[in-house]
Amino acid sequence: MRGVPVRPSRSGHAGGHILFDGIDPRGADRSIGDARDACMIGSCDRLVRLFGRSVDIGEGDLKLADLGRRVRSLSLADDPDLKSIKLSLCTTIDTDRLDRNVLVVAHVRPT
Repeated sequence: MRGVPVRPSRSGHAGGHILFDGIDPRGADRSIGDARDACMIGSCDRLVRLFGRSVDIGEGDLKLADLGRRVRSLSLADDPDLKSIKLSLCTTIDTDRLDRNVLVVAHVRPT
């Protein structure tokens, strides 16, 4: 992921970073029958270390909730890379994501 350009947009905001969680960096080079070697990779090594976890979550929808909590926590803690965050997008290919995310949003949103 090194070499992914971080460019300012027309709006004047600096570009950002991209992280992939649960990806096998071997991609199509992984042999048939080989186990996935899922990890986190991204355009910023510091953010990969910051968001990496010692325990594998596995489920994409659970990772989304975890990442959302961590982004909010780090942005409130004055982390230099996250304190001025304007946008954080997380997505997964898990099909049961919607139901669980509705519950997460309901839990996080103040009443």
